[in-house]
Amino acid sequence: MPFLKRRPKEKEEAMLSWILKSEINLTSVMDGNVTILKDDIKLHHMLPTKILGENINIARVKKYFSPEAWQTLKVALSSKRDNAEWNCTVCDTDVNNAASLVCDGCLEWFHQKCERTFKLLSKKAKTDLEQPPKERFPLNE
Repeated sequence: MPFLKRRPKEKEEAMLSWILKSEINLTSVMDGNVTILKDDIKLHHMLPTKILGENINIARVKKYFSPEAWQTLKVALSSKRDNAEWNCTVCDTDVNNAASLVCDGCLEWFHQKCERTFKLLSKKAKTDLEQPPKERFPLNE
């Protein structure tokens, strides 16, 4: 299912899974039983680049964070933004210099040539892929 068509709680869960260390229980956080603390957040270089996507409203998850943790996340996102690398999920090389696509379900980037390989390798690759905005990622064909 495309990320933008997911229910709000599903989007929040996805975003939190990108941000939090693996040992943090997402269900407890989303149920309001646990508040996210500064040390629960992944380091900026461990955050996936997709968290910077234009359709990601990270403010939706602010309610789960302590004030100090939210500030820590903002700093981490700023650092991530300054050093963002948009790499192909298949070959792990930069997508900026080749025709590329973003999956509207998982929000991962692929070179057009690699996307075909990915679809062959993954039976779960059922979501549509769409062209990236040209102003953000120029395509050199």
